[in-house]
Amino acid sequence: MTTSNLKTQIISQLDQLPPKLLGTVNDFVAFLVTRSKSSATEFSTATAIEDDPIVGMIKGPSDLATNAEEILKQEIQSGSGWSCR
Repeated sequence: MTTSNLKTQIISQLDQLPPKLLGTVNDFVAFLVTRSKSSATEFSTATAIEDDPIVGMIKGPSDLATNAEEILKQEIQSGSGWSCR
């Protein structure tokens, strides 16, 4: 389908919409335009992995779910946890 045919089809469908939905469609189209502009520059401004603050937030063993109890046993020391005085 050519761009011209696609635009004609979209306009035809817009003509069939109730007037109260046109504002919503307009907002959605504006969102798509903004998103397409930002995604074009997103890749050029991407930060290096070392600079990403999320990287390192989830440091730890990859087998945490399956070996949680064993990992805790290794990490617990005599001063760990609550104590009664």
